[in-house]
Amino acid sequence: MNASTPLWYYILREAELLEGGQRLGPVGATIVGEVILGLLRADDSFTRTEHTGDFRRRFLMWLSTVRSLTSRNSSCEASSS
Repeated sequence: MNASTPLWYYILREAELLEGGQRLGPVGATIVGEVILGLLRADDSFTRTEHTGDFRRRFLMWLSTVRSLTSRNSSCEASSS
């Protein structure tokens, strides 16, 4: 591999080798998860004390939105094939 090979290449290659390309492998999933948690921690609306008890509900709403967007995107790609 070249010294300038981007990280995303290794993440996708791991997914291909370990998961058949259907989902991220352990390293890729950890990196993506840590990035998401970092973004949530940096978002003032998630870290203010008045929202602390509300975090789980808001996170689950956010997660369902992400899932619906990704499944909609996947179905669009499948129908265009």
